Amino acid sequence: MHFFGLFFHEFSHLAKEILPFFTISILVGAFLDSRLDSSRLITYFQNKSQSVLAACFLGMLLPLCSCTSMPIAQALKAKGARIGVIVALLMITPFSWLYSLMLTYSLLGLSFVVGHLLFALCSALILGYLFNFLQDMGVRGFSISPPPLAEQTCHNPAHAHYHHHGEVSDTHEERPSFGASVIRITRTLGPYLFLALVAASLVMSILPETLLQSYVSQSLWLSYGIALLCGLPFHACAGEEVPIIFSLLKLGMPTGPVFSFMVTSVGTGIPTIILAKKVLGMRPTVLYITTHILLALCAGILFQLVVPVFTR
Repeated sequence: MHFFGLFFHEFSHLAKEILPFFTISILVGAFLDSRLDSSRLITYFQNKSQSVLAACFLGMLLPLCSCTSMPIAQALKAKGARIGVIVALLMITPFSWLYSLMLTYSLLGLSFVVGHLLFALCSALILGYLFNFLQDMGVRGFSISPPPLAEQTCHNPAHAHYHHHGEVSDTHEERPSFGASVIRITRTLGPYLFLALVAASLVMSILPETLLQSYVSQSLWLSYGIALLCGLPFHACAGEEVPIIFSLLKLGMPTGPVFSFMVTSVGTGIPTIILAKKVLGMRPTVLYITTHILLALCAGILFQLVVPVFTR
């Protein structure tokens, strides 16, 4: 009975956190899908040299977590954006909350804010260009198929012209209505969001709250492993991870493992993993999560080595 009470508590807590911003993301994604000219979007988001940078800039402007940015990623995917663009957007968006950065500065100090932002930008660029490279190489699973022709163009003869070779080319892009886009994105991602909330609630109900804290006094490398293991399923939104990190530092946990936990919990989480599989596919999601964990480990080690030098 205690388990079910804890499960419903975690489920309602996650739902209250995620649903408002997920709804905003759906509305933004529907706006992009229904109002944005695909040709203009493709100019920025299919350019090999500038697309990832454009995605990073867009991601820094969106106050969304790694989970609630998925509808926008889905809309960009439907518009034909490159896979590296989508991955870079998903990577950098949850790290750019102004409220989260202010809370991080107030409780953890400037070093964590700078490390937080540098990790986000560097990881987004690395993942973005890596995924674009894999797409260009034709690696199976990394080529995002464009939407069906019927969804991209209007086949009314009045909107077509003929090339000198006799081929027909549509010049008018038929866009869905805003309401239709909202319904389509909700139907696509809604079931996965519900499944993600259930899975995350189960994990948070089963794992003891003191799991990470119990390894504070253990070896440094074991602390890294436990930090990454605990950060992977944990969904942190709007600075929720900051008080936890503050308490871990007070308990004496080294700054490196704490930083690894911080960036892992912000960028991954069970809801994000499940929704990413729907948006990106299985192979890109596995590479995305694996690379994120490796980068989090490297960032934690570097943070552990560099920060004491500048804080002496």
